[in-house]
Amino acid sequence: MKRRDLIFGAVAAGAGGVAGFAHAAQSVKCVIVGDPLVGKTWALSSFAQRSTPATYVPTVISAPYTVQVTLVGQPLQVSLQDTSGDEGYSTLRPLVYPQTDIFIAAYAIDSMSSMDNVTVKWVPEIRFHNPDARIVLAGLKSDLRAGMSSNPVPREAAKDVSERLALQAYRECSATTRIGLDDLFATALGVAVGRASTPLGSLQRTPIGRRPMRRPGN
Repeated sequence: MKRRDLIFGAVAAGAGGVAGFAHAAQSVKCVIVGDPLVGKTWALSSFAQRSTPATYVPTVISAPYTVQVTLVGQPLQVSLQDTSGDEGYSTLRPLVYPQTDIFIAAYAIDSMSSMDNVTVKWVPEIRFHNPDARIVLAGLKSDLRAGMSSNPVPREAAKDVSERLALQAYRECSATTRIGLDDLFATALGVAVGRASTPLGSLQRTPIGRRPMRRPGN
């Protein structure tokens, strides 16, 4: 497999600067969905800003993060959209689905019910509104796997779900330790632009847009 190089922000912009980079970059929209409390906002914040919200406040609909990346020599301007998993927002949530290039369907590895809902709720909802959607399955909170007293969601079960639902890829990561986090988003962006999933290469990041963190989410 070819090695993937993912370089962020100012490094990717080079001598041409941010404006020049943005002009040349392909736009990619990424939306993450999943049950409340699976760690969606933590994952987005940790990836885009190297930080996680200090407290939990449920997400409704908020402005996306924007980051600039170079993926195997291809400049991308990426919009990362958080969503609420609460049932009360089932009519608002799909408002951000149009023109999405890649969805991340997230579950928490310490919650089998959140994995079950990927099958019965999240993937069907995505495909109802976006029949041709490309979807990556993401197991979040992977740092909890080693210390759990009860059984976590087995990796093989997640792989089976990914294959059965014909999803484009499956990854696990931790927003706390950052292990696997960059690989998740590199894989998702690779799927979005039609590249094969390959190991992550060099990674540096500089967000160019930050949403207000007064409503960090689930």
